[in-house]
Amino acid sequence: MKEDSTIGWRIEFDEPASPALRRLAVLITAHNRRETTIKCLEALYRSRLQSVALSVYLTDDGSVDGTSDVVRARFPQVKLLRGDGQLYWNGGMRFAWQTALRDRPDFYLWLNDDTALRPDALSGLLAAHERIAPGDRKVIVVGRTVSSSDETTYGGYVRVKSISRLRFRHLSASETECDTFNGNCVLIPDRAVEEIGLLSAHFRHGFGDNDYGLRARRAGYRVVEMKAPIATQDVDRHSAEESRKLNASNWRFVPSIQKAFPCANGSGFAARTEGRCGRSTSSIGMSRWRSREVGVADCGRARRRSASVTSSASSLLSSSFAESP
Repeated sequence: MKEDSTIGWRIEFDEPASPALRRLAVLITAHNRRETTIKCLEALYRSRLQSVALSVYLTDDGSVDGTSDVVRARFPQVKLLRGDGQLYWNGGMRFAWQTALRDRPDFYLWLNDDTALRPDALSGLLAAHERIAPGDRKVIVVGRTVSSSDETTYGGYVRVKSISRLRFRHLSASETECDTFNGNCVLIPDRAVEEIGLLSAHFRHGFGDNDYGLRARRAGYRVVEMKAPIATQDVDRHSAEESRKLNASNWRFVPSIQKAFPCANGSGFAARTEGRCGRSTSSIGMSRWRSREVGVADCGRARRRSASVTSSASSLLSSSFAESP
């Protein structure tokens, strides 16, 4: 066990896995939804495979509902990291990913803590990767979730032909190739860390996953959606609804809530996308993400466009990611 008092987190380690097994590092971030997180872990371990050495890295970002205590008691094999409540999804996933790097797994799996995988999800994702890219690991596989009415809720996106480069939609039933994706369930090969990098430190909560998908495509990766659903998951409309309820009692603090009102993240995403930045994190190198310098400034014209993208980001938040046709 190792503890760092400067940022208030603790990591608990398993025994090393057998080198004969494929090693899969599952990255999760949680905050104050203990029961939901436990259901996610239960489903994950039910779907584990004999041929895969599974390691789970869970960032508990300042939960006060006992999430860490229950996870530690129920799943002592989970590598538990503690945040201060200010990491949010993107920061928490970066933290988990940075920690997982030292174990050098073959694959990383992003997994939302409200995504309860179906029993065949892991085998399906890995089989899809092997089928699509035998001998070539330059492929990212996106898991698709569906609502109780079997409509796609999270998964891959393709660009909508438009003057704006900020318009995307879900894939149709016949499409598999993506331009970007939601980060609810994404299988990423180990080589992507060197060729694409990690989630950008510029983003705090939203848009980090969408940005990573675009960077992956620029780096020459195929991004493929697995059509068989990996989970049933309805759209979380709570945050969207809350962010629209600006009134006399909450107008001062709603803009400061990253999850509910991610304007800074939206502006950054607009700059990277509309600015057609050519430099990906891979060209910056591994040393710079360690120092948290990767972000909008890495786009060639991002700084000069900062004023114009703010208005674009406003419309982006509500209309950029549309439903499939």
